[in-house]
Amino acid sequence: MQIDQWQKQLFDNADAAFARPGRKPKPDNANDKKIEALEAKSSSKTKSSLIFYRSTFS
Repeated sequence: MQIDQWQKQLFDNADAAFARPGRKPKPDNANDKKIEALEAKSSSKTKSSLIFYRSTFS
C-alpha cells in the first residue's frame, strides 16, 4: 500500500528529515567528545602557525 511505502521511506530517512542544517550531530560518547576537542585544538594551532608564517615572511 502507498501508506506502507510512505512510512518505510519516512523511517529510513528520519534522521535527515529532522536534522538541523549547518549543525554537527552531538557526540555519542566520551571518545567522540575527545576527538572533537583534539580536532578543534589542531585546527587552532594550524591557523596560528599560518598567521605566524605569513607575518614572518611577508
